[in-house]
Amino acid sequence: EVYAPAGAAPAAGLLDLGQAVRAYYSELYQGYPFSRLAMTPISDDAGVAIGPQANIFLPASFYRFTPEDDLWPTIRQTVAHEIGHQYFFNLVGILDAEEAWLSESFAEYSATRFDAELTGTEDHRRTNAWTYLYEVPPELDEAVFGEAVRANPFYFQIVYLKGSNVLHIFRRRLGADRFDEAMRDYVSAFAGQLSTTP
Repeated sequence: EVYAPAGAAPAAGLLDLGQAVRAYYSELYQGYPFSRLAMTPISDDAGVAIGPQANIFLPASFYRFTPEDDLWPTIRQTVAHEIGHQYFFNLVGILDAEEAWLSESFAEYSATRFDAELTGTEDHRRTNAWTYLYEVPPELDEAVFGEAVRANPFYFQIVYLKGSNVLHIFRRRLGADRFDEAMRDYVSAFAGQLSTTP
């Protein structure tokens, strides 16, 4: 379901995108966990998109664009990330903010997988990796979880970008099939529960 801002043209691109992401994640993680998925506009002043249960909140300006616009890849990646939170945070919960990587890194990893499936490229994953490497000074780098990263000025680059690439590294080392099976097992084992890094 797509709820467009007042006066906005029908957001067919967002509806199609949401359906495509949900279908891909349903296959990747064996089923969509809730009975519905809505997209709801929020003020651009919020400066974020948010993925609460069975809903994602998107900046109202997103509804002005179509798949033909230059900004669409950013919208596509944001929508895919927020729908990833239906699994990682809403289905598999986290204990506290020190474990945020189990939500943000996993949602971003999911978004990179969707983008690769859709575009046939690894551009999203590569952009994340190079952005992290380019922007985070080695002396300010931290582990992706724990107390120290919460106050790090490069929190986003470490938790979202580095964290999602950590999962890609695991996938390469373990093999794609084994890692994908492990992710499905993880989602199944912790559905409706809290997960921790250990």
